[in-house]
Amino acid sequence: MSKEITWQNRIESFKEQLGRLLIGKKFRWKDVDHSFWKNVPEKPGVYVIIEKYRYIYVGRSKNLRNRLKMHSRANISGDTFHNKLYKIRHISSKEDRKKFVEDKCSFKFLEVREYEDLNNFEHFTIAALNPELND
Repeated sequence: MSKEITWQNRIESFKEQLGRLLIGKKFRWKDVDHSFWKNVPEKPGVYVIIEKYRYIYVGRSKNLRNRLKMHSRANISGDTFHNKLYKIRHISSKEDRKKFVEDKCSFKFLEVREYEDLNNFEHFTIAALNPELND
């Protein structure tokens, strides 16, 4: 019984965190400058990438700042988001992916204090939002 209650508590916590993530401030990559990154924590968290008003990708990272900066560089190597842009959206060139992100995408992020919940919260968010570029 206590295990079930623990999972119920975790799910309620994930719902609350998802609410905070979704009502959080949205940042457009084209508006982000060098000084902006100082405000992004170098801590674990979950983020969503948005195209217009649709959530297209959910990701997690041990270091939000580094991961979000990595997405702005548009490299396929080691970057699942850009890999999916290439495979699913057929945006093949690095320049075109970078332009897509800068011109059409924004992001939100939420620091996740309980590191052991990072993976589960990412999967909860994917299940809730069903973004196009997540499996």
